[in-house]
Amino acid sequence: MWKVGSVSIHGSSHIKSKKENQDFVLLSELTGSHLAVVCDGAGFASSSATGARLLGEALLAALKDLPAIITERPHDNADAICDAVKGAIANLHLAIISGDIGGPDKKKAPVWRFIFPKWLKRSFHEREVDIRQEEPVDINEYAATLLICLVSENQAWFGHIGDGYLFGLNILEADSSQNPDAKDGAEKSISNLEALLSIEHSFHSLPENGEYDNETYFFSDQTWNEHFRHGSFEGDFNFLVLFSDGADKFLVERNKQDFVGIHAKKLWNASKSYGELTVSEILEKFYTPEKVHAVSNDDTTIGLLIK
Repeated sequence: MWKVGSVSIHGSSHIKSKKENQDFVLLSELTGSHLAVVCDGAGFASSSATGARLLGEALLAALKDLPAIITERPHDNADAICDAVKGAIANLHLAIISGDIGGPDKKKAPVWRFIFPKWLKRSFHEREVDIRQEEPVDINEYAATLLICLVSENQAWFGHIGDGYLFGLNILEADSSQNPDAKDGAEKSISNLEALLSIEHSFHSLPENGEYDNETYFFSDQTWNEHFRHGSFEGDFNFLVLFSDGADKFLVERNKQDFVGIHAKKLWNASKSYGELTVSEILEKFYTPEKVHAVSNDDTTIGLLIK
């Protein structure tokens, strides 16, 4: 059985510039599986927070429509899941471009348009509003990256556009009686327990950047399909984490290939030792705004599933 949770920290640079948190995280239980989505809205795009949310919600709706026999075995049904995800992204493209998407960023006609007398309704100001409303929607203003994973008991399907990281790990607990260095009784602390853990890397998805490290790809790109990467896995894993690039400063090893093992062990032990806390509460205690802001100024969002 999976325990799930998330945390999202508003980046200090966005707080200073009075921008909203442009990340979006979604965790949902489907029949026989769990869905995890993290979308990172682009800092340059005026509606990226809305784009991130719309993308996550569209993917949830698409996967909910699939029969349980498909979603409960995501590795065996990877093609069907991939087609549903790609279809949802394509449909969202059309909805945004056609203007069918509302939300807080969509321009509205001013109140005076409805209360002024008719002879003013064709004023210069009204004509200016009409022209602006007829302009096509720029989908790039909704730019966001995508990390998505559907997991069941021992199967996973994952997809990725742009940056961010996803890691599936298998954390193994050694027999403490075979470790002479392990302390007994009350002296056995979390740090002692961490020494008894080993980590196997089951699967991962790494960021795709452009020519420079600060460039990446978004679902809103016309060529998004060329940069949509996906894979599946069947086997042992009991720890799944996915996060936006704001967290790579402290959750990714210097080789930019591996999840930092000490964080995996601490999170694992906390989830086992403090059963009264939810996964979200554990993440909030580990990754406070003060700690995150000390190493990253970007929005930072982490989704975590522990079996």
